[in-house]
Amino acid sequence: MSEQMTDLEITRACAEAMGWRAWQSKHGYWNVTSPEGEDSVVCDWNKYDAQTGEKLREPTIYDALAECDYKPLHDKAQAMDLVIKLNLDLSCKTDKGPYGVWAEHGGYVAIGDDLLRCICLCVAKMHREQA
Repeated sequence: MSEQMTDLEITRACAEAMGWRAWQSKHGYWNVTSPEGEDSVVCDWNKYDAQTGEKLREPTIYDALAECDYKPLHDKAQAMDLVIKLNLDLSCKTDKGPYGVWAEHGGYVAIGDDLLRCICLCVAKMHREQA
């Protein structure tokens, strides 16, 4: 996998690191289990547009997690949960970045102007190496 990761890959890695589990049924909807053990069926969408009859895109795990309100790339509390659970270190020269996030136990680093993205990217890099 290249250094570039999609939001879907990053979000999935963060979810797995926090204990979320998800799998897609043969019918297209997603079964999701939260870290607390709550089961949900999400993304039970129509497969075809009601007006045009065109096939719609299938929901992804990103859609399923968003429907369960798990969006660490956009939610400060969820991103900070990752920092605490995984014992990540944060660095910032000003309140506007650039930010640095690293995990000393593995040498994973993410640097950028978006703190939440840096946190999530660092977690995704850790997850990719451990998979």
